[in-house]
Amino acid sequence: MQIDKIHLVYFSPCGGTAKVLKTLAANFAGGCIEHDLTLPAGRKVKIVFRENDLVFFGFPVYAGRVPKIAEQIFGLLEGKNTPCALVAVYGNREYEGALLDLHEWAQKAGFNTVAAVAAIAQHSIASQFAAARPDSSDEKRLGDFGLQILEQAKNDKRLEKIPGAYPVQKPAPAGFVPLSVLADSEKCVQCGKCADVCPSGAIPADSPCETDNSVCIRCGACVKYCPKNARQFSPQATMDMISAMLAKAASARKEAELFL
Repeated sequence: MQIDKIHLVYFSPCGGTAKVLKTLAANFAGGCIEHDLTLPAGRKVKIVFRENDLVFFGFPVYAGRVPKIAEQIFGLLEGKNTPCALVAVYGNREYEGALLDLHEWAQKAGFNTVAAVAAIAQHSIASQFAAARPDSSDEKRLGDFGLQILEQAKNDKRLEKIPGAYPVQKPAPAGFVPLSVLADSEKCVQCGKCADVCPSGAIPADSPCETDNSVCIRCGACVKYCPKNARQFSPQATMDMISAMLAKAASARKEAELFL
């Protein structure tokens, strides 16, 4: 089939997912149309795609799943049997059920999955894992993947089996307290950067020391982009548990995978 336009649709609070999608598209002649749906301001208008478009959907993986906000985002998207590639970006631990989530929502929205990619970017909570990724080695690999996906779409092929498995829910260890995000009022200079980058509207612009943790998705954007290092995940004991777990599961380098 003829592909007239290529679109990149992504949710990327910390920037890693956006970089992965742009790298996948780096070798395309004629460029792509980008749809950054990270912030609430970008999620107000329905986007309709045509049969001869190719859409790359990119979302980060949190605890083996795509964040539920992705389901809301797919509610704004409409395909006309439009071919798509699913891209799950994880912090070098595992992508588990993320591609299954994306496939389900994409199908409901009118898209046909022709390919899937599991790619690695710096971990959003424990930044010491997969630091500086995607790196130059990833860039070459992902650029080649993009060209293969384009050929798959032109040949009107579909991905028959979506890779992955939903994570098994295990009881929390003794003493485990769920993460929240806290701001240090002594460090905070009320610049509002955290509210500007929050994808879920959990931080009031007029009171940036506050966080509505019932709305917060623990994406790490406010922690990463605070210029005064005033925001941190809490409690520290939980962060220590997560870091210890990741030291076992995420230290050895994993490579991006393509599924056709």
